[in-house]
Amino acid sequence: MLIFQHLFPFLNNQLRRFHVVAYFLNPEILVRPRGVVRHNDIICPQAFGRNTWTDNEVAEKLNQLFDEGPAPWQKLDDLQRFRKLDSAGFDPGDVNRQLAKICYGLSFEAGNTWPQAIVGQWEVLYAVYQMDTTWYESFWSCHHAIWPPNDGCYLTTRGLLHEVHNKISPAKQVIVIGQAVHLARCVRLADKIFGKERVIVPTPPTPLYDTQSVQPWTRDKTSFLEWEKKARVFEELPLFLRNIVREKIQK
Repeated sequence: MLIFQHLFPFLNNQLRRFHVVAYFLNPEILVRPRGVVRHNDIICPQAFGRNTWTDNEVAEKLNQLFDEGPAPWQKLDDLQRFRKLDSAGFDPGDVNRQLAKICYGLSFEAGNTWPQAIVGQWEVLYAVYQMDTTWYESFWSCHHAIWPPNDGCYLTTRGLLHEVHNKISPAKQVIVIGQAVHLARCVRLADKIFGKERVIVPTPPTPLYDTQSVQPWTRDKTSFLEWEKKARVFEELPLFLRNIVREKIQK
């Protein structure tokens, strides 16, 4: 009996080390589901690629599109912005539509008189709006889209999660939704930002890539796995090193 008391913690530690090593060396290993979804949890989707406007031009294009309407001091709400995206023919891409179906299914659970809040990346929320426009128009004030910074900087996974963290109550738990392989990094960062006890992980969706995406690394499995290995190492660096690496990449 004494042997087993020492053996189980040892095996558990070894298994934990294996998952950490696998996280960096084999990013195809998917995150494991955990937690129980409650009706007052926040649904937090992380986008995966898009089919209109590259990363270098997306902030400028959005600013131009949203400035065509009311006077500058009148800010457009998310619903007004989505209608502008409609007029521009914006395409969020197949993966974001897949993620939108998951978010919609959780938020529009049968019997709910009020939907669960979706607070996350704008491409996914726009895809939810496209999926059921009438429903979204009825409940748009429940949800909140996170948009790219106005200065044109890229909206990173970490940046998105920090934005969500700043907008929701610390009493809320967060259901992290993401592309199957990307989800492991989303959850690891969410654990650091929200605290592991607040992060709910549903069963990952079927791995999907978008051959039409403007982001080349999201078009196929091989390209994304190469990108993801580097991204996971990058996200473990101290802030000052991440800033140095990001500055060199942008040059």
